[in-house]
Amino acid sequence: MTAWHSAFARSEDPARLTAALLAILIDQGYNRFDPFPGGSGTPIAYKQFVKLFIGPAQAGWIRVIGAPDLIALAALSREASLLYGWLTDNDSGWRVFADGEAHDEAIAFTPYLKPNLSPEAFTRAQSGQVSIAADEAGNPTLVPPDIQQLARERGVNPKQAERMTERVTAQLFGRLDRSGQGADSGTMRGQAQALLSGGGEWNRPAGQRLRAMAATLTLPDNWRTPEIEALREAFSLTRRLARNPKATLLLAERDAIRAVPDAAQYEALYVGKS
Repeated sequence: MTAWHSAFARSEDPARLTAALLAILIDQGYNRFDPFPGGSGTPIAYKQFVKLFIGPAQAGWIRVIGAPDLIALAALSREASLLYGWLTDNDSGWRVFADGEAHDEAIAFTPYLKPNLSPEAFTRAQSGQVSIAADEAGNPTLVPPDIQQLARERGVNPKQAERMTERVTAQLFGRLDRSGQGADSGTMRGQAQALLSGGGEWNRPAGQRLRAMAATLTLPDNWRTPEIEALREAFSLTRRLARNPKATLLLAERDAIRAVPDAAQYEALYVGKS
């Protein structure tokens, strides 16, 4: 998994937020460039980069996707308070940026907690005392978060989706057991269930910890999607189609656009310096 980084700004104006962040980065010596179809490409002289996407306003938040310049985030917090989250191979966390300062202590998250939750709830999640196996509500399930969201949008009972996933898993590994591969199927079953439940870093301790903390905050339900790789690909293809609506796309390219159908609503903010 590529490291996950997102900052959430309390704002309803993506254009203003983008302009403010760009001005801060320019003051730090960066210059904007556009590597996407129709853009000017990436200057070969640049050695340092900040590559971000600014999302549309959602539930009072604007998401900034990508590894940020933390000094720039601190400066941006004078324009709008920010929650910054990260997930790497072995680490995760949330941080508040407000009025130019960074804060990690639980009390700083008070303005962003869900109703009826206290800073102690955040502290328990922050210290790893709360485990979320698969969903932000703390309910163990084999259904990946993206499928849960799709089920909600289509009016499907998530529990029905979970039972279907369980049946598919049981049928698949039941066949392996009957075929005499039982010794290997136990390991495979665990791996497959990890994959079906969102798998990878999100279900390891650092990912569970990040999700448990997020469950206490008033973030949008889809706070961790899209991930930057999927967004970057869909954004590039959407730009390509905008320039040439008759362009022929491969099946994988069409799937990439369907994975992030609102990619055109994001603003790419790529800057670099030598």
